Amino acid sequence: MRRNTVAITAIILALNSTARADENSKVLNSAKVTKAAIDLAKTVSSSESPEFARVLRRTMATALSEEFSTPLELRFLEMDPRFTSNLARQVGREDILMFMGTPVLEDDHSSDDVVAVLSGNSVICSGTYIGKKRVLTAAHCVDAATEVVFGIKTSGPHVALDSNRPGAKFSSPDVGSLDVAVLFLQDEPNGVSPRVLAASAEIDSAAASGLLHVVGFGADGRQRGIKESIDVVVTSSHCSGMVSNEADTVHYGCIAGVELVADNRNAPKADACDGDSGGPALVPSGGTLAEGAIVSRPIKGALAQCGFGSVYVRLDTSSVAAWIALQ
Repeated sequence: MRRNTVAITAIILALNSTARADENSKVLNSAKVTKAAIDLAKTVSSSESPEFARVLRRTMATALSEEFSTPLELRFLEMDPRFTSNLARQVGREDILMFMGTPVLEDDHSSDDVVAVLSGNSVICSGTYIGKKRVLTAAHCVDAATEVVFGIKTSGPHVALDSNRPGAKFSSPDVGSLDVAVLFLQDEPNGVSPRVLAASAEIDSAAASGLLHVVGFGADGRQRGIKESIDVVVTSSHCSGMVSNEADTVHYGCIAGVELVADNRNAPKADACDGDSGGPALVPSGGTLAEGAIVSRPIKGALAQCGFGSVYVRLDTSSVAAWIALQ
């Protein structure tokens, strides 16, 4: 991801990027998309523009209608008004990261606690060190995990998992199984401060502002295994709304009350990807960043594994927070 002078420039870049509708590489006409995005940029003059959602939806439909034809593909021309509203609020901001991913620099220690989860020599997931030899990650990452890596690349310090203590996967009578787990390390990492979990109000405040900050070692269109960060636009903070006459639970495939959605289907390079599962979605907390949610999976019906939005497990549910504290 890279820094853009204004957020609308990021929209132009994202729309102009190569987007694939299926495994047969149906590529968008980049010239048409670029023109549509520029027209959009001229129309939107401020984050308060009441025309933003309508124009963005119409412009995307015009630019993409000849490229998408099946009912499943056409579904992705529809835009959730909550997404467009949150995206509109970012216009004019200079500090957000919206396109691809920006590699974390060696002298940036703000995410030292974010690790790569390895199976042998391969990056399978990401995770967060939360202290006491524990790494928070996604449940679907546990079975194949063998070690974690601290640092900004997989050449960083390796720490083996505790062979006498298998990873624990979350499950409770009130919410069932969620994609949350804890891995147990053989040794404590040197000089790494544990990440604090966010309170409900902090997660809701970040979601209301429109953005979450995601860090992980996942693929970025070129490779995986390098720590990168990206800002994703929140669509549904509790998986409890409606879109296109469907409940969020049906439309996005999320679990009401315990998961959230960042739906970047129309900005196909701004998303978590393979290898980011288990990594943190960070939110502001008293001058620093706390972990508010875990990257879980693509939204329901995504046309590709990456780039069409993701589902995140919130960590503030009382049963989840209590379970983590007991591990």
